[in-house]
Amino acid sequence: MGVLYDSKMTGDTITRVIQAAKECDLKLIKKDVFSPKEVPLAIKRLIKKIDVLWLVADTTVISYQSLQYILEIALKAKVPVIAQANYVVEMGVLIGLECDYKDIGMQSRELVCKILEGEKPVNLQTTVPRKTVLTINRKVAGALGVKIPFYVSRRAHKIFK
Repeated sequence: MGVLYDSKMTGDTITRVIQAAKECDLKLIKKDVFSPKEVPLAIKRLIKKIDVLWLVADTTVISYQSLQYILEIALKAKVPVIAQANYVVEMGVLIGLECDYKDIGMQSRELVCKILEGEKPVNLQTTVPRKTVLTINRKVAGALGVKIPFYVSRRAHKIFK
């Protein structure tokens, strides 16, 4: 799996993902870019070395123009793109997975209620999202020759055809 990122913007995230990838026996090939101008050359070099591209939410790497270019290069190379934002799936990302923001609001309410009941914020544990939202682009899957298993499609909240 490959990822383009700016270490100043998302370096901490990439460091955590590298560790998680090792635990899953997944090889992460990363390419640090320091300006948007570096993205075209970086993606051309990276795409030859990977089986899937992960788009991380990084404003140095992702803009409307760069996203279109990245998706075009990936599609020509038959490399699926996954993202942690569902709004890009309609643009040509194969799969998007993001937290359920409504449930994040509920979790926030639960934490506020605990504080109002007298719990000290310092004693509250950090929480992670309980629910996720999956979006799939079947047109891209077809162009890539990727078959999305039924059990995955069934969990999708939105499927573009």
